[in-house]
Amino acid sequence: MLTLEQEREVQRLIRDHVPDQLKMSYALWTRQAVRELILHRHDVLLCVQAVGNYLKRWGFTPQKPIKKAMNNLRKR
Repeated sequence: MLTLEQEREVQRLIRDHVPDQLKMSYALWTRQAVRELILHRHDVLLCVQAVGNYLKRWGFTPQKPIKKAMNNLRKR
């Protein structure tokens, strides 16, 4: 699937950016957003479940956005 180098790049992008900073149409990182990131950066098409497995292995867990953060995203 992904090489170790590709995994590290995707993890860094997720940690250091929000999707719209990478010109993606998402406000927050979702499995679908990560899937598209991997497809565009590395030309690797993964199913959503595989993306979820990568995220879990990398230590990224589902989070419920706090109300203040969601309000700030809506104001953009």
